[in-house]
Amino acid sequence: MVRKQKATVSDEIAVTSESSRFHNETLETLSKDVYLKKVSISVGLKDLLLDADVRLNHGTKYGLIGPNGCGKTTLMKCLGYKRVSGLADNLRILYVEQLPVESTSKSVLETVLAADKDRVKLMSLLSTLEAALSSADPLKIKQAIKQVKLEEQKANLAAAQKTATERTGARGHRARKALVEQESLVAELEALSLDEVVDSNTDEAFVAQEMALQLSEQLKGYDSEEKMQQPARVLSEGWRIRASLAAALLLQPDILLLDEPTNHLDLPTVLWLQNYLRDLKDVTLVLVSHNRAFLNEMAEETIVCKKQSLEYYDGNYDEYMENFQNRQSFLRAKADANRKKKEALEHSIEKGLNSAKKNGDDKSVQRMAARKKKLDRIGMDVNSKGHKYKLNRDRAGYHENFLEEVEVEDIVEPDHWNVEPPPPMRYSGDLLVTSNVGYKYPEGDVIFGRVSFSIGQRARIALIGANGTGKSTLIKLLTGKILPSVGHIERPGNATIGTFDQFNAEVFLAEYSSEATPLSVFMEKYPNGKESHYRGHMGKFGLRGSTAIKPLATLSGGEMARLKLALNFFESSPNLLILDEPTNHLDMQSIESLIELINKYEGAVVIASHDQYFVTKVAKEIYTFKKKQLKQLESMDEYIEEVSGP
Repeated sequence: MVRKQKATVSDEIAVTSESSRFHNETLETLSKDVYLKKVSISVGLKDLLLDADVRLNHGTKYGLIGPNGCGKTTLMKCLGYKRVSGLADNLRILYVEQLPVESTSKSVLETVLAADKDRVKLMSLLSTLEAALSSADPLKIKQAIKQVKLEEQKANLAAAQKTATERTGARGHRARKALVEQESLVAELEALSLDEVVDSNTDEAFVAQEMALQLSEQLKGYDSEEKMQQPARVLSEGWRIRASLAAALLLQPDILLLDEPTNHLDLPTVLWLQNYLRDLKDVTLVLVSHNRAFLNEMAEETIVCKKQSLEYYDGNYDEYMENFQNRQSFLRAKADANRKKKEALEHSIEKGLNSAKKNGDDKSVQRMAARKKKLDRIGMDVNSKGHKYKLNRDRAGYHENFLEEVEVEDIVEPDHWNVEPPPPMRYSGDLLVTSNVGYKYPEGDVIFGRVSFSIGQRARIALIGANGTGKSTLIKLLTGKILPSVGHIERPGNATIGTFDQFNAEVFLAEYSSEATPLSVFMEKYPNGKESHYRGHMGKFGLRGSTAIKPLATLSGGEMARLKLALNFFESSPNLLILDEPTNHLDMQSIESLIELINKYEGAVVIASHDQYFVTKVAKEIYTFKKKQLKQLESMDEYIEEVSGP
């Protein structure tokens, strides 16, 4: 017998799962594997998952992929906060989000350790006891002792309530009996006077000290390093993720859940993160990331979230895509062969029936009827695992056909972001030439010096490297936002230059009213156009239908980034397009669309990016800053080898 167990993360998110009547999986267990049956998650009226199985083998590194909005982050939070029934009580699961930039005095360590609710409670009780002991007030000490005892019994009560709710039959009866007893214990303890809490023959200070010692023992191991003790706001993005991961691992989780850990990290830090996570032992890792190269390096298995379900595949993202495409090609060929076979059989049967009826041949009519039954046997002759199809195993229940129909899943192609070509130039030379250019902050350090290179009319140039080495400064020099301290920049052909600065959703939202929509933004910036023209152009960037009239605040970061790109290309396309971290917030499909746009673009493109896959796909020239000098690289692999070391 199985039953659905329901939990609620918030008023809007509902979670259910299926458990056995004995529900052994809720007990403390030596196994650190996770197998949750028929998990369903909904947000309001929207179902994200329906009867999906969650399977995590201990020590395996998983990549969790799927389209935006399919429920990846919600699933991670439900697992991290143990809102799914069936997770063992002693299983330590930690969901690490990027630390908020607005964190002020709270340290990175404090922020991450706050996710460990048991530790937070222990710290609070220990603080209460220590404060009471410091006061030397017998009344306060007795109050503290009562509070600690009461919290312990309430924790036992919560565990008893969970067990009683999730068990049925004789075990359920015993669990409910234990629950009643625990409720009585809590009620009795609450009713005790302070004098009754501590035995009259026992010194209350001694009892409190013993309790404090026990709590301190439970808190052993929560040590930290200097970076973890610093306020989060003073750390760079790179150090913030390093410190948060190190602090998280102090909690010794069995399962570590990371949601977009590479966002805003420079390439050296991404490479550090890869090595750091790859060396983790005895920890199950689940990653959500739109960084394709990072995901390929990390994932041993891939979980695909789509169509309100979860599918599991061996290998990383690229291996999954290759196998998926091969599988769909096979199914497409199989479906085509079955269609032709069915059409031929139907034609043969129809011809035979007509002949038999014409000649009054009843036996032939019966033979044709028997042959007609074979039509139901045209379908999948092997199951999803490649084994011979067995009706009782692979197709239980009532069905109109004997074999399952061949279902071919369409491969989702990225949107084609079509833009107009830049205006033709009468000049055939380079668009921009730098000669011994250097930049130094007023009364500050030299950022770089003696930079000399040129940008051809169909150039594809990538600037890579650590944050703070000069990439953004060089881009500002190329666009004319700042002037060089030494050297000069020539723009001989008067080429038009278009820019896409590092996208910041908060800054973008601050430019418009709270009621603004993508459509109203276009109408405000380009007041003389037509709505149909605006909508058609936004549609090229995947912003279709009702998305055009949604409030900006409700759009995802990727949708806002695509809106900004659409705005940049509305009136005309520049001869030189300069993009600073354009893939931030974009999902994999959108990144593929951007790659296609750049490769087809008829002007020159300069990008600054930390995305290995993106740079590899679009750049013909790759530069990095080394010792304040601009150095051209042979390939991305050369840079990775330099940064990663031997």
